[in-house]
Amino acid sequence: MLNHKIFSSILLILFLASSIIAQDIASGVKLIRDEKYNAAKKYFNSLLIGESKSEAYFYLGEIYFIESKIDSAKQFYEKGIAADNEFPLNYAGLVRVNLFQKNSAEADKNYNQAMEFGEDNPEVYVVLAGAYSSIYGGKNYDKAINLLNSALKFNSKYVKAYVVLGDVYLAKGNGTEAIKNFQSAIDINGNDPEPMTRKAKVYILIGNYPEATSLLNEAIKIDPSYSPA
Repeated sequence: MLNHKIFSSILLILFLASSIIAQDIASGVKLIRDEKYNAAKKYFNSLLIGESKSEAYFYLGEIYFIESKIDSAKQFYEKGIAADNEFPLNYAGLVRVNLFQKNSAEADKNYNQAMEFGEDNPEVYVVLAGAYSSIYGGKNYDKAINLLNSALKFNSKYVKAYVVLGDVYLAKGNGTEAIKNFQSAIDINGNDPEPMTRKAKVYILIGNYPEATSLLNEAIKIDPSYSPA
């Protein structure tokens, strides 16, 4: 009985610890989404002494890539791999760097590593889809769509995959599919301003300003700190 209680207590502690780590990461990701990059850098740097440092390195790499500081992004992804060589997102991040630097051999190598360690992680597919659908990835929209559909096989309610699918279809010139996927994201989580803002972008492009304004106002109402809206 005593051993059972101890085991149960350990499981509870591990669950609470993992929940706290997930919340910590989510808070930093929100800063990135709100385009508060300096605050996000400080936040993730503060996590480098904890158990989630490999993930913190990944998001620092993401921030520097957004800022077009490619060498710095690469350094953070590599530090993330040094901290945990089985954490897949840093390999996926490196694929983006490799494609930007036109190093297809390294891109293939890191793609394989990302898939080996993150085959069942939908976020890995989303990061890779973003890389291959970009200009430096050759605008390989079909590959990106396949990757995102794979992500949704693992998690059919993964909002981020629907948002990126919408982005890819919009880049491909298919506004109907873009709206459909942004709406799917909204249907799953009606309190997320990102898909609303993305859907508004499509309406702006086709000149439907009243509908776009309505969506943007709703996004701002949900989260006034979400600066893209």
